[in-house]
Amino acid sequence: MSKEQTESKEQTALVMTGTEEFALEQNMATAIAKRFLPNIDATKALNEKFQEVIAKEITEESVKEAKTLRLQYVKLRTATAAIHKTEKNAFLNGGRFVDSCRAAQLLNGEPCETKLKEIETHFETMRKEAVQKLQVERGAYLVEYGVEVFPSLLGEMEQDVWDNYINGVKLNFEAKKKEAAEVESLRAKQEEEAKAEQERIRLENEQLKAEAIEREATAKKEQDARDKADAARVAKEKVEQDARDKADAARVAKEKVEQDARDAAEAKRIAKEKEAQEERDRLAKVEADKVRKAQEAAEAKLEEERKERVSVEAEERAKREALEAELKAKKDAEDLAEKQKEEARQAELSKGDEEKINDLIGSFVYIKDAFEFESKKNQKLFVNVQALCDKVVKYIEEQTKSI
Repeated sequence: MSKEQTESKEQTALVMTGTEEFALEQNMATAIAKRFLPNIDATKALNEKFQEVIAKEITEESVKEAKTLRLQYVKLRTATAAIHKTEKNAFLNGGRFVDSCRAAQLLNGEPCETKLKEIETHFETMRKEAVQKLQVERGAYLVEYGVEVFPSLLGEMEQDVWDNYINGVKLNFEAKKKEAAEVESLRAKQEEEAKAEQERIRLENEQLKAEAIEREATAKKEQDARDKADAARVAKEKVEQDARDKADAARVAKEKVEQDARDAAEAKRIAKEKEAQEERDRLAKVEADKVRKAQEAAEAKLEEERKERVSVEAEERAKREALEAELKAKKDAEDLAEKQKEEARQAELSKGDEEKINDLIGSFVYIKDAFEFESKKNQKLFVNVQALCDKVVKYIEEQTKSI
């Protein structure tokens, strides 16, 4: 296809756009298309060069080519903008002239039309004003009986229809008033019962607290008595041990003195009693055995007394630990009973909230389907809001199941 054929085809397409989409006359659309067509063709020619440039690897040379090509696009764009401004101003000025002509006609004819319309609709206007006045009066009367939404044709309603309607409104108002009074009476009664229950629980808690304090004081008193008895026992054992140690020291000292005396006498008698030395040695050995056996017996007695003290202390410690364990188990049982009682009370209170929880869930479900948006941005936002509503509903259901 030749260049002339291509340009003719593009011009024909532009002219068809002007005549079909914008309702221009063909000669006017043709003239405008001819003004823009050269720059459109030049831009398409640059697009071929554009494909070549973007396909190249970015180098110093390709950067320069890109800049040169971009400036050519800028030149065509500014030239096209100038043509656009010129052509558009011609149409704008023509539009302003057309508006001026229309205004001249309206200035002369429109006031007359308005006055004639007022005469033509005089009786209709008076009727509408009377209906509007009756609408306002009846609406004010309905407000006194708590009506918020009025019938659309309240002012045009026949008198007998109105009388029946207002009588029904009055009866409904009195019934609601009576019901509200009964609800308020029931609420006040329930509030008094709740206050009485709270006071009972408070007094019961104070009593339990006082009993716990008394138990703790008794346990402390018993522990102090045990500690005092242990201290007295330890002091007594120390006195006894000190006495034993003193007796042992005196005995050992006495034995040493006696032994020294025997040794001195033995030394003096060695010369005279050499023959009796063996007998004296035997006697000395016998005496030493007696001393050793007496000492071993005393040590055995001390060990027995020590074991007995350890046994008594262990028995007392076991009794004390058993008493402490019994007191702790009793306190734990009382705490558990109080906790179970409070959980039962909370479960009983939550029964009255079931209907409110269902209404809360219904509110979030309603929000999910209550709105529609035109823009994609707001549609995307509302999708996120719907997801959040699902999460909230799931959270409420999980929490209510766990209660």
